[in-house]
Amino acid sequence: MEPKSAKAIKSKIKEIDKLMDLDSRHPRFRAWHASCMSILKNLPPAWKGRVNDFKKLAFEDTKYHRGKNLYDPAQKEKFLEDLQAAKKMLTDMVGAEKKKPSE
Repeated sequence: MEPKSAKAIKSKIKEIDKLMDLDSRHPRFRAWHASCMSILKNLPPAWKGRVNDFKKLAFEDTKYHRGKNLYDPAQKEKFLEDLQAAKKMLTDMVGAEKKKPSE
């Protein structure tokens, strides 16, 4: 991973704390997610597995709930779980890069 990519990922990790009060439909979250995806797509093929794991995060509850209200606690819970998982994945990616010997 290039130092430029590692620096960009670190800045995205720092932004996660500001996103905790939002939901998956908020424009700020959508912009964060899109920029993360563009950074991850530009990583070398060796990172493809981890990038695919990040892509699998839905950030919203996809189950059907009868009588769904505008505010559904399950949505917020799933959003926070996936946001924490994203933070862990991105942190692990940056940490794994430090442990790898330079090629």
